[in-house]
Amino acid sequence: MQGTDRARVVAKEIQLEESGWLGPVFFHSEVMAPFIRDADLLIVKPVTWDEVRAGDIVTYRNKERFPTYRVLSKRKNRLILEPDNWPVRFEVPPEDLLGRVVERRRGEDRITRGDWRWKWYSRMILARHFCRRVGGPVKRMLLRAVVHK
Repeated sequence: MQGTDRARVVAKEIQLEESGWLGPVFFHSEVMAPFIRDADLLIVKPVTWDEVRAGDIVTYRNKERFPTYRVLSKRKNRLILEPDNWPVRFEVPPEDLLGRVVERRRGEDRITRGDWRWKWYSRMILARHFCRRVGGPVKRMLLRAVVHK
């Protein structure tokens, strides 16, 4: 990466990590819709590894990009992330974690991480992921039980 490109990436990283006082950053994607949509404004605050929990929405460093996805689970040395409406998982090491999204702005609507709507939606997404994970084995077990009657 050339010096100018590297400087741009570092500047973007600082803007993300300090969006609480530098101002919100635009989200550019539909992978987190409907909770976060293209052109929503996000406030990202630095977070320590120990503070991250399942259901959090985090931003991390991936080369020159800074994806923002939901934490499905936390392992000793990596986070398992997945966008809300795109079934692809990503593993992120602690050193690539930049921060946690703490506020979403859409027009006049502001919602923060402590808001009941945020908590409710996070729980619904985690429940959906859990059902997907255990759904296959449970369905197979139920089908075997029915077939063997």
